[in-house]
Amino acid sequence: MKMKIFTFTIVVGCMLGSIALGQTLTITGTLCSLTKTEITVKEGTHYWTVQRTTSTSITPPSPAAGAAVTVQC
Repeated sequence: MKMKIFTFTIVVGCMLGSIALGQTLTITGTLCSLTKTEITVKEGTHYWTVQRTTSTSITPPSPAAGAAVTVQC
């Protein structure tokens, strides 16, 4: 439960920071899950769950679970 709260706090902080400062976050790792609303990427020992928006980009565009991806948000 603490990890979910920590991850949520990081994602919200990044989103607010990018809105306020115009910065982007780049995450490179292994794709765990991909839905219409969120992306989960494992980077080292950390899991990142990112809400998909119009400004979120995924490279490669249509990855499968387990693929190496780069997410920018």
